Amino acid sequence: MTPTRTLLTSCLSLLTLGLLSVTVLPASHAGQAGFLDVSVTHQNAQAIQYVKEEGIVQGYPDGSYQADRTINRAEFTKIIVGAVYGKLPKLAATECFPDVGKKIWFQPFVCYALTQGIIRGYPDGNFKPTQTINFVEAGKIV
Repeated sequence: MTPTRTLLTSCLSLLTLGLLSVTVLPASHAGQAGFLDVSVTHQNAQAIQYVKEEGIVQGYPDGSYQADRTINRAEFTKIIVGAVYGKLPKLAATECFPDVGKKIWFQPFVCYALTQGIIRGYPDGNFKPTQTINFVEAGKIV
């Protein structure tokens, strides 16, 4: 396994298990990972920096990473699709699930993941994008 692939696997494992913790620093001391709330001494600073540099995660508009926050199904799907496929091909705006609108930020990632067989919806036909993802669902996607 290449060092890059090993690091990516480690990053995805950490994201999946929700083991990232946060050290908050003043804005003038932004961490090496490029997020205001991740210190250079954070145990996962290298992994966080990697997923940012690869464009897998961008963080939040306020410049934070929020490593201690739970993650929902849409966010997790976006991270997995970005990690596996990189940039998505231009997709037509479609409604792949009734609860995934055409103009919502995660629509291209969710619809692409569906076309690639990475995800399926719930038996009721919905994806439930804002629902916190649980370990079994994350494991199945990975």
